[in-house]
Amino acid sequence: MKTECEPLSIFKTIQNDPKFSIFVEACTYIGLDKTLHSGGPYTLFIPDNEGFCKLSEDFVDHYYLPENRDKLLTLLTHHIIPVKLASSDLKSGKLRTLSGKKCEFNSFSGKLSIDQSIITHFDTECENGVVHIIERVIFLEI
Repeated sequence: MKTECEPLSIFKTIQNDPKFSIFVEACTYIGLDKTLHSGGPYTLFIPDNEGFCKLSEDFVDHYYLPENRDKLLTLLTHHIIPVKLASSDLKSGKLRTLSGKKCEFNSFSGKLSIDQSIITHFDTECENGVVHIIERVIFLEI
């Protein structure tokens, strides 16, 4: 039995915060919720709902078409590193994501970004990893 002080899985952590409802809905739609609930350790770089609102409605609708489920999976798994990385572990360089593609970290003016999306909040500890909040969805060529 979990106590209030014990961390939840990555998925339960983001599911409990309404500002991540779009990412949670997309993960559930493609079955990534199970991975973020029981797998790991992972590092999730998650845009909040405002980050998704920066996308055009056509862009979002495109990824929700049944024939584009694989593209949506690739897009979302590009936000996940298959190891636990605290903020102290993050530095300029490239790392492979769960999508199989590499992401790039850059440090500038005291800020850190992943694929040009600034990390705005660091180190939400979870049972199976850690969550960092980013300002927008990470784009990649699919």
